[in-house]
Amino acid sequence: MSDFGVRIKDSSGNILLDTPDRITRFRYSTEVNADADDNVTLADIDGYSTIEFSIMLETGSGKCQHSVARSGTQISWVHQDGYAGIVKLYESAKSLIFVFMYT
Repeated sequence: MSDFGVRIKDSSGNILLDTPDRITRFRYSTEVNADADDNVTLADIDGYSTIEFSIMLETGSGKCQHSVARSGTQISWVHQDGYAGIVKLYESAKSLIFVFMYT
């Protein structure tokens, strides 16, 4: 049987997107700075399912990619910094934001 769709893995081999039985289309990407919080409205994703995620462009311990979410036709991303009391455990990294839409 043939495989169809898209499978995207991160550098560690973890599957980030796996839509083997659907028609998948790359819709949007952007590079964002480590401390950036922003959003984009993509009117053409209305009525379609999407997968949105980020991949960090920086290496090193204590780095984390952006959190990405969808609300209606708006895709938002937020930088991630983690604290335990006053001690900073991790900080946001420069990231790539991806949006794929599928039927």
